[in-house]
Amino acid sequence: MDLFERGLIYPEQKNGLLVEIKRGMVILTEDGQNIGRVAAVVLDGDSQNVTHLLFSPQSQLSDYRLAPANLIKQVEGETLSLHLGSEIVNHLTHRQGERTLLIEPLTRRELEVLRLIEAGLTNREIATKLVIATGTVKIHAHNIFGKLGVNRRTQAVTLARDLKIL
Repeated sequence: MDLFERGLIYPEQKNGLLVEIKRGMVILTEDGQNIGRVAAVVLDGDSQNVTHLLFSPQSQLSDYRLAPANLIKQVEGETLSLHLGSEIVNHLTHRQGERTLLIEPLTRRELEVLRLIEAGLTNREIATKLVIATGTVKIHAHNIFGKLGVNRRTQAVTLARDLKIL
């Protein structure tokens, strides 16, 4: 699965029409409570459909929640409603901490590099496999670490697995 700024879904009220979900959209519960904004969407690697929304609740900007896309009830303009009561929001899968997670989603190339890091390849081996310079791999790794808020390869892989990026 990959994280992106936008993706497509088939919400139930649109009768089979594709609707775009993108970063910054306001998220409402069934009872109309604003619970935050979309930070990123998780796309299925095969179908490229939105599978989850990564969002930050209004009250906790460094606390991100992951909501399954099948909870999306309605999309109107820059607002989407979920089949979810406001009392359930705190029970969604979350990552909490001092760092800000994935304010900027990983690029396709960064995801490629991260997958090769996960496979245990060295920077030189990744460079050879992707036909790029070793310095370019180091730049991609540095960008990945910055976006994930980590300092080491193992931390990046662990967090990416937790967030269902890998």
